[in-house]
Amino acid sequence: MEKYDLIIVGAGPAGIFTAVELLRHGSKKKMLLVEKGKPVEKRHCPKAEVGHCVNCRPTCAITTGFSGAGAFSDGKLSLSYEVGGDLPTLIGEEFAQELIDYTDKIYLEFGADPHVEGIYTGEDIKEIRKNAIHAGLKLVDCPIRHLGTEKAQELYLAIQNYLADNGVEMRFNTECENIILEEEGCKGVLLKDGDSLLPVYADEVVIGTGRRGADWLERLCAELIEYFRGLMIVKSVEKPDDLIVAPPAEIARMREEAAAFSLPAILHCMDVLQQSLERLRGGVSRRVEMEMALLKLCTPELDVSPESMLRRLKSLEDAVRAGQAAGAVSPAVPAGREAFPPPPAADEPPPPWEEAPPAPSTASVSGPQPAPVREPPGEEAGAEQPMERWNDVLDGLSASCPPLYGVLLGSTAAMRGDLVLISAPNDMFRALVTRDGNKAALTAAIRAVTGRPCRIGIRKTAPSPAKEEDDPLAAFIRSSRELGVDITVKD
Repeated sequence: MEKYDLIIVGAGPAGIFTAVELLRHGSKKKMLLVEKGKPVEKRHCPKAEVGHCVNCRPTCAITTGFSGAGAFSDGKLSLSYEVGGDLPTLIGEEFAQELIDYTDKIYLEFGADPHVEGIYTGEDIKEIRKNAIHAGLKLVDCPIRHLGTEKAQELYLAIQNYLADNGVEMRFNTECENIILEEEGCKGVLLKDGDSLLPVYADEVVIGTGRRGADWLERLCAELIEYFRGLMIVKSVEKPDDLIVAPPAEIARMREEAAAFSLPAILHCMDVLQQSLERLRGGVSRRVEMEMALLKLCTPELDVSPESMLRRLKSLEDAVRAGQAAGAVSPAVPAGREAFPPPPAADEPPPPWEEAPPAPSTASVSGPQPAPVREPPGEEAGAEQPMERWNDVLDGLSASCPPLYGVLLGSTAAMRGDLVLISAPNDMFRALVTRDGNKAALTAAIRAVTGRPCRIGIRKTAPSPAKEEDDPLAAFIRSSRELGVDITVKD
């Protein structure tokens, strides 16, 4: 059995710099870099000789291979955070610029041209900038380091040799077919070896497949649809052997897994994945599309489709059958998490906020306990004060939990004793903050700024009045009744 400390799938910029950075920090890990294309020195396009594209198989020498498409580009490095994608929004503009400068220094170490273009001064630039402002535009000063096509290939060859000289094993013309999942963790990859698959194991796996690996997401989505189809059949058919080609042991395993799902939940999963698969085939950002689909599967309350409503209704029915009063059915709380605290007594008006479920404690009960933290003067439990350093909390959160940072942009916070009340314009925050890992990251970011432990509260917003025809659940119930399905709603 082949075993490595780290496997990196994809020798584009992400995979290359993962290995480079580890080596620069003195790592002694046994690393394997897998790339389905060719090394730099063997990447040659036949178009230069025959005058037209010959559709190289199995991979295109221009887009695939060590360093990805960058090896055959004109090699322009934009050195400003204001040009590019959404990274500055996710991690902060200052940190994004620091990373750009840091990466640029690495390119210089491997032979990049030190000359920088795109920085212009003079009256003509002032005039252009003035005209841009009048037109409602912003003229961005973007320093550019121009490598040049041939120079870029020389530079990436130097990086490739650096990795090889420092013990990184590189397998070219090798495609990663899938990953190996065991005990809810990634334990390795399956590599194509002729007509068979070769399992290769590692303590850690980094997937950096880039744009050419996006087809894998489409295949993953199709495999998930087929998986839930199997669950649907064993859930609804007495003899699934006639419809599923699988050994008896596999069908028995599917029966066990299907027991954890209701039929509406399975249908909802299939519907979400089917729609996602159609969009994946024509969408611009396949990764974002797949992430949205997985989020809908995990949190059906974010989905307003009829299939999602059926799934949620089935959950309510199951709760009633379990012995809960119909009028006391509350939103389902995932296993291992605590529900929101009960509302106050009738004579007490409910507070305009709700407390997020507590994150699981990692401290041991035994042993010395830290001394209780005293409340500073003027911050007694009943006094609410604006949290002036909330932006500092968000800056810390941008590195530890980018998704939560993204939904908290534009938010405000106030302190009520050890309770931090958050007002967020993005409704996604309510769903994300209940995740144990996100909750822990948020409380840690607050503690890093304030020096005190805290609880998280979500400030309630007044619900907007909605017409019955705009309510998906009401529309679903009305349509069901029109079809002759008797549905009774109990308060």
